Amino acid sequence: MTITYRGRQRPGSPELSRVILGPVRHNGHAIRLRPPRMSDFAAWREIRLRDRAHIEPFWSTSPVPWERRHTARRWARECLLARADMRAGRRYASAIEVDGQFAGQLEFCVIDAATGTAESSAWIDARLAGHGVLTVAGAMLLDFGVTALGLVRVIAPISPANLAAAGLVRALGFRKEATMASAFDAGGSLCDHALWAWSPQDGTTTAAVAIELQTEAPAADRHARADSPAPMIIAIAALRLALWVLVRRLRRYTLARAVPITVTDAPNISVRGLSRADRDDWQAAAAAHGARLAPADRSRRRPEWHRALRDARHGMRSPAGLVLVLLAGERYAGEIRLFEPTMAGRVARLAAWADPELVDAAQLSAALRAVAEYGFGALGLRRIAAEADCADPVSNAALAAADFAEEGVLHDHCGPTGVRADHRLWATTTPPHSHRGRH
Repeated sequence: MTITYRGRQRPGSPELSRVILGPVRHNGHAIRLRPPRMSDFAAWREIRLRDRAHIEPFWSTSPVPWERRHTARRWARECLLARADMRAGRRYASAIEVDGQFAGQLEFCVIDAATGTAESSAWIDARLAGHGVLTVAGAMLLDFGVTALGLVRVIAPISPANLAAAGLVRALGFRKEATMASAFDAGGSLCDHALWAWSPQDGTTTAAVAIELQTEAPAADRHARADSPAPMIIAIAALRLALWVLVRRLRRYTLARAVPITVTDAPNISVRGLSRADRDDWQAAAAAHGARLAPADRSRRRPEWHRALRDARHGMRSPAGLVLVLLAGERYAGEIRLFEPTMAGRVARLAAWADPELVDAAQLSAALRAVAEYGFGALGLRRIAAEADCADPVSNAALAAADFAEEGVLHDHCGPTGVRADHRLWATTTPPHSHRGRH
């Protein structure tokens, strides 16, 4: 692949809000990926309203009617949010351009630079489906992710009913790793999703891609104002987006009441929230069980303790998640964490560790089961997922005994402890969907 940079390049990765990929010629068409523009509004709305039957069944559920989800203010908000996310380096959003015309969207909707992992999503004008346009665009994006962003793993959750999307990622070299039960609220209901994954070792892409850094406003935005939302609409969208960001930040400071969790199947075991009395045990855990902790959690000095205690008051909304202390009698014997949902549908992630000298596998399973019941009841969750290194038989056995169902194996995945290895994906869901959709 050939990569060229035009314009001023910043040290490190390129500023994502200015990156343009291509063009690449395919079957007589010029295909390019570029940041979305305000002037794409008319084409975006026209295509998505026309292709509603192809898109809505696999799009996130909303009480807002489809037509009202495609107004000028919604598009302005989407462009503004994409720019902010790209400038922060947590996302690369692009418009698919075919022969100079807007034709769909393709993006890394989540980029985790620490682990070299990204999640991808896409949609395209139905009139271009099946002609290889999205396949070429996907190859361009993967090449960019590996070469410029240093990605080593890209995932794509796809509904089993979305055969076209499954065919696309298969053609790009993705492999199906798991079927996640009740993973995403799409098309009006909570539904299963297959997890597809790609790494540079799984397949090579052949697109020769030129990467350009924009240095001025795109010509289409300068000359096609008739297709853009009105300035007042953009201003209102910007204000509402700023308020939304502020509310999300303030939510992290909303106090969450820590409720002791009773572990009925293990009388000597109890689970409760982190308290001031846990400081010495919390710090000692880093020295005794550092390999069982997340890399960011292994430094447990006084400043980190005050931050952890502060975050503990905010539950799942905090960056560290809801931290629960596992007690064997009165002794600090481990931790269980629930992290805020990242996908629509009240889905959470669980991570846990326990001192094997104080807690056996049966007791850990009982504690995990009790925490899951608390999550489904008090927190209103619908799915709780956990990952365990395939080389860790104790954790895998504990999750199985806690009524988690094995959904697949995540290959070369950076797990809860920061170790990149194969991990089993486990999940438990609320009835009646529990344990459906296994691979």
